[in-house]
Amino acid sequence: MKRINKLTNEGNASITGYNGGTLHSTAAGQSVDSRKAHFIGQAGRGNQEEFGLLSLEYDENFCMGGPGVIMSREVLARVAPHIRYCLKNLYTTHEDVELGRCVQKFAGVSCTWSYEVRKLV
Repeated sequence: MKRINKLTNEGNASITGYNGGTLHSTAAGQSVDSRKAHFIGQAGRGNQEEFGLLSLEYDENFCMGGPGVIMSREVLARVAPHIRYCLKNLYTTHEDVELGRCVQKFAGVSCTWSYEVRKLV
């Protein structure tokens, strides 16, 4: 396996490499097919002060920037050609919200909710 990155989250997950289109999580002993569209992170909808001000629909979310995000190769391929459009059409000053909006618009997926992560592997 070719090692490209290591991401550790308190021992719960450790993504240690990429090989042939699959992200491998050594902590869980599972893998996620990166040829499918995945936008993985800690889902959020804004704090109470911002609720309703982020131009999100009732069922939309974004991956919070602090914990970081994982985008599959497929998501990157769908979003990359549209980055300039996304940068020219910002609704807020929150980069994590705008990234989520761009991914939703052009990749057709939103940030995984915690219950969805269990279904990925």
